[in-house]
Amino acid sequence: GPEVPGLIAQMGDSYYTASFDSLKDKMHYSVACLDCHDPKTMALKITRPAFNEGLKAQGKDPNNLSRQEMRSAVCGQCHVSYYFEPKTNKVIFPWNNGMKVEQMLKYENDQKFTDWTMPNTKTPMVKVRHPEYELFSTSVHAANGTSCA
Repeated sequence: GPEVPGLIAQMGDSYYTASFDSLKDKMHYSVACLDCHDPKTMALKITRPAFNEGLKAQGKDPNNLSRQEMRSAVCGQCHVSYYFEPKTNKVIFPWNNGMKVEQMLKYENDQKFTDWTMPNTKTPMVKVRHPEYELFSTSVHAANGTSCA
């Protein structure tokens, strides 16, 4: 929610290792205008530091996105595939090989990364979190200049 950027600014990476119980009383809203808009100008704004880092790793300057790219990016800062680095719980985007599903899968396979093990088969699994940003960004619609919003 809108409290998340402030908590990340205040706590740094320790935000990602904090327990839900230690944060629940500090969060009162699920999503609000402040998640995507500058409160003074209402201009679109990326408020999730990890998403900015992910864009930079892709060679994109988060401060120099086109209007259409920004319209998708503000959605993408939450509606995106990620995982938590096992030791630090820092948000990591599996984009080193690209954003297509098969490229993200290759990254996770190369990292030998798993989120959990299926109890009855003992099969290591990856939890694919809502990859809407990646699916849209690699779509024919994005290639033709549209945004997801």
